[in-house]
Amino acid sequence: MKFTPHAAFGKVVILAQTNAGDSRVVPIGNDGKVKSGWYYYTQGVAKVHVLETGEQLEDRTPGWLNAEHAGAGATTSGNLQLNFPVPTEWLCIPHQYNKSGLPTLESIIFKPGEITAISNNSDIFLVRGKLNIKGKTFIGPTQIRIRSGDVEVTVDGDQTCYGVKFL
Repeated sequence: MKFTPHAAFGKVVILAQTNAGDSRVVPIGNDGKVKSGWYYYTQGVAKVHVLETGEQLEDRTPGWLNAEHAGAGATTSGNLQLNFPVPTEWLCIPHQYNKSGLPTLESIIFKPGEITAISNNSDIFLVRGKLNIKGKTFIGPTQIRIRSGDVEVTVDGDQTCYGVKFL
């Protein structure tokens, strides 16, 4: 596994990447949820179960942001076993490196051939992909600050792009 830190609007975010066949164990709280921070999957898949009980949870696939999945926790505390059958990537925003608190986030998926409107004063962290905004190309991972009016965003290429909007 590879973990690469990045800056995103005053926060520390970490891009995590695994190889096919990797696995990871993550502790969960009494409510069955991961307590270490926000996670946003952008490539691959994580097969997830509770190590102590075998309880199967929803797969983590591209576009899956734990802040948007309130009911995706386990029914018990313990540890989550994550298995990665294919190369997988996710963005982590951990409490550990963001002592002032975690941001409020919204996932954004940019699909090839579609135009996405983004309003002025938006802060987008493009995790994966290549976007075109007003003739300028942005390649993830990177911060994108929209400050000169509302914009239209298009994908540069044929790959779906993944980002999070900091609210």
